[in-house]
Amino acid sequence: ETFAYKYASLYFVPYVHWAVHDALKRGYKTLYFISRDGYYLKLMADAVIESKGLPLRTKYIYGSRKAWRVPSFIDKVDEEFFEIYGNFSGVRNFNKLLSALLIDEATFDKFFPELGYLKTTKRYSDQLISDVSQKLKRSDAYKEHLLAVAKKQRAIVSDYLRQEIDFNEPFAFVEYWGRGYTQDCLTRLLADAAGHE
Repeated sequence: ETFAYKYASLYFVPYVHWAVHDALKRGYKTLYFISRDGYYLKLMADAVIESKGLPLRTKYIYGSRKAWRVPSFIDKVDEEFFEIYGNFSGVRNFNKLLSALLIDEATFDKFFPELGYLKTTKRYSDQLISDVSQKLKRSDAYKEHLLAVAKKQRAIVSDYLRQEIDFNEPFAFVEYWGRGYTQDCLTRLLADAAGHE
């Protein structure tokens, strides 16, 4: 908390101040801040809004790469899923690989019998993960399985988004970090939850 107020605030307060005023110019009614990183950003926005008496609401919403990426696969699996920065980030052993693939060992054996050697490989290098992910992405059967998993997960995520967001008013999300891939996933989920683009 001390770090956030003493150091991060030097960078984030001006950013949040700009985001609040930009939201008002665009006619937004609510700004959403995504958990965990958005916690302090929301506190800063609330302070700016309160100190100036601005007509803008803020809301904290729960979400993450894990919660949004796979459920956002509506018609196809994103290529990014198979990249080192996608679901395979941090995969260093077989159990982590199963977790990243969202399958159990029996399903892995069914889809990828030629990759059985991965069960006994002690430590996965970035190069190994890169090579393996290229093989995984060529499996149409696995991608169909993943789309079925995504559909189940999307129902839960869409219900949550409809519960938390008023789709009848203009709103925006405030973030400060990343390549934008997770926001692309969220955009698809918002369109699905709202029933329109």
